[in-house]
Amino acid sequence: MDKATTYRAAAMIDLPRGVTPYVSYAESFQPVVGATAAGDSFRPTRGRQWEVGVKWQVAPASLVTLAAYEITERNRLTDDPANPFFSVQTGEAKLKGIEVEATTRLAGVDLTGALTFAETEITESNNPGEIGRPLESAPERQASLFAARTFALSDEVSIRLGAGVRYVGESFSGDVRTPSYTVGDAYAALGWREWLVSVNATNLTDERYYSTCLARGDCFLGVRRTVTATVRRRF
Repeated sequence: MDKATTYRAAAMIDLPRGVTPYVSYAESFQPVVGATAAGDSFRPTRGRQWEVGVKWQVAPASLVTLAAYEITERNRLTDDPANPFFSVQTGEAKLKGIEVEATTRLAGVDLTGALTFAETEITESNNPGEIGRPLESAPERQASLFAARTFALSDEVSIRLGAGVRYVGESFSGDVRTPSYTVGDAYAALGWREWLVSVNATNLTDERYYSTCLARGDCFLGVRRTVTATVRRRF
């Protein structure tokens, strides 16, 4: 049975004018299923993340967050050079990125926007040709914009409607490119006393797109339009 101790730490300081700088550190632990050619179980994948950023409370209902982060992942599976049908854990990868997120309320409408720029790199591998290449299916750019509004029909009944778009930039697997895509989502929720009934739809226009294309030649289609309904009751 895999077990590990991981650590987390964070610090922040409140400055005038709603400015709050912060720094955080976190470790991760993920068991890996399988074994080496010698029959030894794989060790867990270990990760480490540093993040520095600043939050700015522009107004009571407006918040802007800017963050930079670096993630290192060790014990990644790589091909075993002595046994082509097996793997060894000599891989390491790094991910660096910048995220910007803003939330506000305008004329009763809640708006949330996010933008991410990320750079990934394989830093250790049994295959020298992989070193320096980006991770598979890791887009460099992602963006989203979402709007929602709540309508009070009475003291006990309310409706919340929301819609938004998500953009995922192109990614690579070796020299094979996965094109970028944009999809729209929407939801509606009806609240009555302790009850909440909601309907969520992703990929609202049923766009056909590839979520991943691999260097070996196969591509995977993204999730088609999906609609889910949920009923909840608070106790």
